Amino acid sequence: MAMTTTGQRLYGADFLRAVACFTVLFHHLAQRMGSPVNYGPGTEWFRIFTMIGTSGVAMFFVLSGFLLARPFWQALDAGEPLPSLKIYALRRAARILPGFYLALALGFGLSIAFFGATLDGQLVLRAVVGMLLLKEPDFGAFVVIIAIAIGILFLGGMRARLFAGLIVVLVV
Repeated sequence: MAMTTTGQRLYGADFLRAVACFTVLFHHLAQRMGSPVNYGPGTEWFRIFTMIGTSGVAMFFVLSGFLLARPFWQALDAGEPLPSLKIYALRRAARILPGFYLALALGFGLSIAFFGATLDGQLVLRAVVGMLLLKEPDFGAFVVIIAIAIGILFLGGMRARLFAGLIVVLVV
């Protein structure tokens, strides 16, 4: 499948990532709606669509890993210097953090305004933890993220000795 590119952007991959995001969103929506019996007549298509949400997570992570690593692999293939990690991280933060903080503020505001949450010490602590990007640190999620990163490095052709050393460091 050929993907349309403009500059460094792969619009086909971005489209697939958006589809993956929506399948996850609809999957979570279906979980909140309850049993498939509650969907009503003529909504079998919706139940089937929401069931693929779990594969949307995997698709989203694989595509995101590919798209995030792509500038580095392109530089390596072209024999050029790697992109600056500092500039790369700053651009990612500038792209992600404003939306994250807006969603965080809206979530807390809506929980107080409409869902009866009270502005107490626990809620303030949760807001601070969220602002520091520490929301729900989870060892299981850490393992999944590391496994994906290791898989990308392996598939990308990382040198065997470096790869083995990295595995040893992770195990120890």
